[in-house]
Amino acid sequence: MDVRTQIINNVLEALVGMENVILDKVESVLHIQLKDYEIQERCTEVVLHDGSNLGFVRKFIATKRLEGKSEKTLEKYQMDLENLTGCLNKKLVEVETFDLRLYLSLYKENRKVSNRTLDNIRKSISSFFSWLNDEGFISRNPARALKQIKYDKVVRKPFSAVDREKLKNACEFLRDLALTEFLYASGLRVSEVASLDRDSINFLTREATVIGKGGKERKFYLSEISAEYLQQYLKSRTDDKILFIRDISGVPAAISKEQDR
Repeated sequence: MDVRTQIINNVLEALVGMENVILDKVESVLHIQLKDYEIQERCTEVVLHDGSNLGFVRKFIATKRLEGKSEKTLEKYQMDLENLTGCLNKKLVEVETFDLRLYLSLYKENRKVSNRTLDNIRKSISSFFSWLNDEGFISRNPARALKQIKYDKVVRKPFSAVDREKLKNACEFLRDLALTEFLYASGLRVSEVASLDRDSINFLTREATVIGKGGKERKFYLSEISAEYLQQYLKSRTDDKILFIRDISGVPAAISKEQDR
């Protein structure tokens, strides 16, 4: 990695937490302002380097944020990689494939996690070391030899008419009923429903747009009955723009409660 790129990365790392649009603008301005300057090797004396394992994790997170990864994905990366680097007693450049296999094996043994969870951790580790290798921080990628961890994929069965009736009967409040019908009709993820507000729904056409996984925008449609229950629920409250809320702090945690029933 050349000095110019290192300077830009250090600046972006220091601005972690700011909105992506601001980070993109800062990166663009830095590239434009530095392109006409020749930066000699001696200039690296004024560049702040954090060569610790945790420092590389921060650089990785900053890079992935610029690539548009969701905050949920970034939090998962950070948790998995901080756990890993906290257990390693060597620098990342010294890590071998066996070290990673041993870590995953001990993690499963000590935490009693499923193979699905363990494979997701493997993916975080593989992404991190691939990035280190691509950026020139390490000469080889020890995670490349890590094989996918096999697990049983459970196919969820759809609700039967009887199941739906039982679920509706279990609803104690209008909010619960509206939420149940909304989830069934829209087929949205819980996180997607939580991102919606009142203005998201067009009740004339019974359609709406949601920003889904990977930042992709898509339309969805409501059934007549789900739209009716939702309108009744929204007319009963004027406390928040969020579509579905709980009693305190406006956090739509009721969604998770309904999903678990």
